[in-house]
Order: sequence, then structure tokens, then C-alpha cells
Amino acid sequence: MKTKMKFLVFAFLTLFIGFSSCQRDDDEIAPTDNNVNNNDDCTINFNDTKTYGSVTDHEGNIYKTIVINGKEWMAENLKVSTFINGDAIPNVIDSIEWFNLTTPAFCWNENNTENECLYGKLYNWYVVNDSRGICPSGWHVPTTEEWEQYIFDLEACDHKEAGSEHWKSLSENLNNTNSSGFTALPSGLRNCNSGYNYAIYAGLGYSCFYWSSSEYNDGTNEAKCADFNQFGSNPIR
Repeated sequence: MKTKMKFLVFAFLTLFIGFSSCQRDDDEIAPTDNNVNNNDDCTINFNDTKTYGSVTDHEGNIYKTIVINGKEWMAENLKVSTFINGDAIPNVIDSIEWFNLTTPAFCWNENNTENECLYGKLYNWYVVNDSRGICPSGWHVPTTEEWEQYIFDLEACDHKEAGSEHWKSLSENLNNTNSSGFTALPSGLRNCNSGYNYAIYAGLGYSCFYWSSSEYNDGTNEAKCADFNQFGSNPIR
């Protein structure tokens, strides 16, 4: 944001879980270094025509950042397992336990720790909504309005990683260009199946969802998410 706004892009997670990304809080842009890559063993295909900056979280993880429409966004998914104050975020594996959570938790898609390198962690809404915070200093989880103003004015294909190495070859993914440099990856989600009272993993290779800090309805424990499939904002838990 131009008012000192850095966006953290989180992966979703909660009853619904997704990735997280952050946006910077101010207009100051981090120094650029296209050689920055905290994923030496991963093959994330960033846009090599873009100039990336970097940000380091409180655990020492380094992420690429990109300026889109005058605001600086993280170009990689968050990986922290603690809040800013050092309190641990529990890793909840069991699907029934996840479904019934009313407290913060994270997981990896398919409970596979190897997915963290590319896709980061999945967090639930209780992590995003916790006052202890998870974004790097000077960054925040974007609101629905920020997603719509700075990201949704382009097409979904402009933000998705190009190529078919990670995105499966569905028709809507064939024209991914990543022209913005955002480099969204198909990290999937952990969705709560209310019909069966447990949570399921879905969408790895096919979809990605990012948390918004905006509540859908006060007191419902639902938030808006950035859906890179239908490319809009939808209520989730």
C-alpha cells in the first residue's frame, strides 16, 4: 500500500485452510536483489523480467517481494511456525481435530513437510486473526479491499506462476504468464467438510487461496479469501 503497506500473503487454513501472504505497511520499497532465493532446493519459476526485493521474517526465513501497483507484496508463501512473540503455532494433523478447532493451527498440505519448500504452510483463520501476529515487522495480512484494489484489477493468469511444472494443465492454467511477478503457486487448501465433520486436503496442483484479514460477518469466525481460481473474494472459515 502506498501508506506503508506491505502485504503478507498467507496460505489459507482453518476449517478452510490456505496460504498467507503479506503486504508492506508503508511506501518504502526494500532493496532489490534478484539473486535472493530461500528455496535453493525448489524450482519456483519467478518472472526473470521483474526486479524483486526481499523481506526476512522473525524466524529468519527470507522471501522474495514484488511491487504491484505501487504496493510491495510477498512473492512467496509464509513459512513461520511461531507468532511474533515466539509462541508456538500448533501443527494439527488429525482431520477431525482440525474440523473442530477454535484456536490457531497450521499444517502442510497432505501432512507432507516436503510441501513447505514450494508452498509454505497452511494456516487457519485463528492464526490470521490472532493479535500476536505472524507477518514480518512492518507487514500485514491484506484486507479484502487491498486484494481487490491492487491484485484483482489484473487477470488471474497475470499472477500465477508460468508453465505447467506446478500448475496442472487445466484450461484455465494454460495461459499463466505471471506478468505481475506475484508467482502464485497451486498450494491447495484444507477444507472442512461439514457433511462429514472432518477436514480434507484438496487442490494441490490445481488451486490456491490466500487469506484476507477482513471478517465476512462479525462473530462468525469467517473471513474473506482471495480465490485464484474464480479470482474473487469469498467467505471462508
